Amino acid sequence: METKPGLQRAREKRNMDKPRLERPVVETIDHVTPSLLGAMLGNLAVTDFEAERIGTGQVGEVYRLRVRYSDEKENNPATVILKIASRDPRSRASGLSLGIYNVETRFYDELAPAVAATTTCVPDCCYSAYDKDSGSFALLLEDVGADALVGNDLHGATLAQAQLAMAELGRLHGALLPLVQQAENQWLVQEKRLNAAMFEELFHAFKGRYRGRVTPEHLLICEHWVQSFAWYMDATRQPNVMALLGVIHGDYRMDNMLFPAGGDQAKVVDWQLLSVGPLASDLAYFLGGCLDPADRRGWLRDLLQTYLDALTAATGGQPLVTPEQLEHDLRMNAFYGVTIAITSSILVRQTDRGDDMFITLLSRHCELVRDLDALVILPGAPVTGVKDWTPLRPEPQDELPHPAQENKYWSESWYFDFVDESQGIAGWVRLGLTPNLKGNWYTALVSRPGKPLLLLEDYAAPASSGSGHTLHIQVEHYEVTHDVAPGEELKTYRIRFSGKAAAYDTPDGVLRGDPASSADEDLALDLTYHSAGTPYQYRISPRYEIPCAVSGVVTINSQQTNLHEVPGQRDHSWAPRDFWSLDWVWSSFHFGSQHYHVTELRFFGGARMPIGYVQQTGGEVRELEGVVCRETHNNVAGDEGRLVSKMDMTVTPRGGEAVKVSVEPVGHAPLRLVSDDGRVSLFDRAWGRVRLEDGRTGVGWFEWNQNVLGGEQV
Repeated sequence: METKPGLQRAREKRNMDKPRLERPVVETIDHVTPSLLGAMLGNLAVTDFEAERIGTGQVGEVYRLRVRYSDEKENNPATVILKIASRDPRSRASGLSLGIYNVETRFYDELAPAVAATTTCVPDCCYSAYDKDSGSFALLLEDVGADALVGNDLHGATLAQAQLAMAELGRLHGALLPLVQQAENQWLVQEKRLNAAMFEELFHAFKGRYRGRVTPEHLLICEHWVQSFAWYMDATRQPNVMALLGVIHGDYRMDNMLFPAGGDQAKVVDWQLLSVGPLASDLAYFLGGCLDPADRRGWLRDLLQTYLDALTAATGGQPLVTPEQLEHDLRMNAFYGVTIAITSSILVRQTDRGDDMFITLLSRHCELVRDLDALVILPGAPVTGVKDWTPLRPEPQDELPHPAQENKYWSESWYFDFVDESQGIAGWVRLGLTPNLKGNWYTALVSRPGKPLLLLEDYAAPASSGSGHTLHIQVEHYEVTHDVAPGEELKTYRIRFSGKAAAYDTPDGVLRGDPASSADEDLALDLTYHSAGTPYQYRISPRYEIPCAVSGVVTINSQQTNLHEVPGQRDHSWAPRDFWSLDWVWSSFHFGSQHYHVTELRFFGGARMPIGYVQQTGGEVRELEGVVCRETHNNVAGDEGRLVSKMDMTVTPRGGEAVKVSVEPVGHAPLRLVSDDGRVSLFDRAWGRVRLEDGRTGVGWFEWNQNVLGGEQV
């Protein structure tokens, strides 16, 4: 299909306009006016338009716009497709933090014009814009027609559709191949976000949800793959493992294809997962997931040849690989679809159609693994649950600051808490370096039952003036120094804070955003944290935690409270942390010399992931296999001031019996966190008493990150 002349003019006009990051974006469809649409179309005289929502995207909204003009010229496009970010705050946050909005708009702006001479599978784009702060974006694309056939993963592809898909994929890969080596395209080298520990936890949630719908044979394939994932990732980083590397679509399947009337073309949409990778991963994903296994077995060799012929033609007529090399790469990437089916089913909102689709895709991809005998590339024979669970330890140098990453929400966090139940005082402190936000974060809170909560919060703190072993921040109303002595890494840490804190008569007012009763309370902390257990390094993220005995002085308006080896903990992390895209429950509590560090991550799709460990008396660390947290709030749903009034936890160490824990909050010290685009997270924190089934009691800190969507918490 030739480019529509009206869109061609608009695209040329767009290319003379401002850079992509400076062009106007569209927040919602209600913000689109005829004048804005006319400007996006290359200054056409738009008088009116009608918008119709199409598609069911999770992180974006797509509309067909029927456009009317003051000068009805033949070349003016009657309809166009507008794609914008989801108005759902959590979906938008996911799109922003994962970088997929940026990738898709950048593809249409920078790469799509370069491949237009080789393939017609990319819809013509006349406007693209992206706001890196809010995540808002706009894409104005050609409309291939309301009568175009939309691909369907569940129905699968016909032979004619599969042949079109393979031919277009070969042309696309060939057209994009020269762009990989260009310096300006290094953004295509995407960071691998999935590691072995996270994949295993997601698979654990997957089994819990779908065990009855997955055949034993396919479940065994999944278990073997999950157990071999770390080995595979290391092995495929070696040179020459794959014959063909280039730019991949990353989500090449029927749901992302349109077949215009006439049947001789395929249009490919949703370029959000574009990256550099093995070209055969796109092949494996389509051939495994979009074809009935019986059809695929009969069509496979012909379809691979169709792909090879198109690739060869697009790259100058000289074959890049032999059919045997392509089949090798296909086998090496046969598990790509298995991975996507497992992870996506847990990370997106659960629906009946989604469940059917993911189970169907998993079954088809497992059959591809069997047909290609891909299990032979993995080490050993299938096993069930055999793994080295030796706890990980941080290195002493991990105490020091780490190089920042470009992710907007990347932060490096040092956190400290303490509880002195006998004197009725507890507190927590956090320093967060956030180089890609408006400033660093510093929070210090002290809770005393029956007395006002003291709170210092600064989300625009200056950079630390210290270096190496010392972090130092000084502004007009507070000064803070965090330091660890050389040679004392992972053993001893000291924090000093002095400044003016706000006082809140009731902590629920913090969650509502109420004004403080006083803003001029003197607060000083001079605390030393002595490690009282084994430092533990998390598997899924660069983070470690250390149970501690805390000593020092808390001074409030000249009144001192001396602490002597009271229970507490400290942790240090350096990774992206988006408070507004994920809910969780975190806790650290102590029974004498036994310490629990328990986290339950709560995903958008309803799945929950357990993380953490229990340190037995004597320092033995046992990681957790299961965590279930059920909290009760003291206010009705929808009240942003609601606090957790109690919580029951079931904690299961690996290879051990489940332990039931009841939590009674004593004092709350929460925060109301507001992102730069207006999203709100109610960050309830409380210290309290805990009781085990055997009657033992202890104390600790608990944290509930609760996102607010449309005025209600989820």
